[in-house]
Amino acid sequence: MKFTKFFCIALLIGVFSGLIQVVDQLLSPYVLPVGNKGFGWIAFMSSAVYGIAGSSVKGGVKAFIAYFLGISAASLIIQGSVWFGALGFWAIPFSIAFFVVPVMYFEKLPWLDFIPGLFIAGATCFGLRTYVPGANFSNILVAEMTYATVGLVFGWIMAVLSGKIEKRFSK
Repeated sequence: MKFTKFFCIALLIGVFSGLIQVVDQLLSPYVLPVGNKGFGWIAFMSSAVYGIAGSSVKGGVKAFIAYFLGISAASLIIQGSVWFGALGFWAIPFSIAFFVVPVMYFEKLPWLDFIPGLFIAGATCFGLRTYVPGANFSNILVAEMTYATVGLVFGWIMAVLSGKIEKRFSK
């Protein structure tokens, strides 16, 4: 790739990454839980998930669905650790093993088969529910889906504009 084309794409990604932070700084005061430090990192991560999903609208929709499923599965695993509380130390590991098995069957269903996105969303939910004071299923669902959507939209815009740069410099 020629330096100029590479530089333009790198600049585009840098500018849009900065814009994700601007959106976060404007949006985070209105997102629960109160007192959060911002969730721009979720948007940044989901813009990369858009690329992993193939940088296509179909991949973006599958990623969006995977985020919802991942948050739901992680929350079910967290609740399961309460149900399996009698297992003590083994409650969370057992709950993970128990619920991941049926979750893996989403791979057999079109539109639900983007398992990497599901795991990324689930891991994000675990982190938020563990380390953000006041986090619960409903406010984390809204916060993570909001920021995932921002990132997926930014990922789509970056893919479209990168394609235009590619075409421009291919002449």
